[in-house]
Amino acid sequence: MALIRREDALAAIDAVGAHSSSTLVVKAKCYAVVKTDSVVPTVDAVEVVRCRDCRYWRQEVDPHTHWVCTQHSFNERMMYTTPDFFCAGGLRRDDNVDGKAR
Repeated sequence: MALIRREDALAAIDAVGAHSSSTLVVKAKCYAVVKTDSVVPTVDAVEVVRCRDCRYWRQEVDPHTHWVCTQHSFNERMMYTTPDFFCAGGLRRDDNVDGKAR
């Protein structure tokens, strides 16, 4: 199931041109349906940052190659993760021209 933000749905309805009175009626009905919480199901969801997109995730090369979360690693205790893992402390990295996370 794909989710859409309520604000995005309302913006899409607003973007539809009103060329006739019937279009205006349909547009008003769509707007009312999206605006009413009881009609359109919603979920309590937040966007997450997967490790592969996180600024704290980096490659650690010792005898083997591992991917490490520097946000949750302390002293000698490393937090190894997979690309699809996520946590509450992840921040999306800003890729610049050379493609390295900053």
